[in-house]
Amino acid sequence: METTRNITVYRGVDFVETYTLTEDSVAVNLTGWSVKAHVRRTASGPLVFDIAPTITTAVSGIVTIDISATNTRSLDVGTYYWDMIFNNGSDWFGPWITGTFTVSDPITQSA
Repeated sequence: METTRNITVYRGVDFVETYTLTEDSVAVNLTGWSVKAHVRRTASGPLVFDIAPTITTAVSGIVTIDISATNTRSLDVGTYYWDMIFNNGSDWFGPWITGTFTVSDPITQSA
């Protein structure tokens, strides 16, 4: 079941977010599964960034996105699109999560 989740990351700032994959309000057991998530300017455009999510608690369907400050700093400011797909060992499913991926500069500066 597709869910929309719009993300905003700030250049030079860590971004961590956790998702629980559910179907009919029940967590999907992701044991043995893999996950991919990509950022692109358009659906058929070149890859801008590989989010590289991880399945952190498979039996509970928990997936984590953890993007370091070093990686967010390397992204160009702008609005992109992203989605997340899953593989159960033989077939790809999804996208289960889609949305915009906005990169901004922080307003308040430390120096």
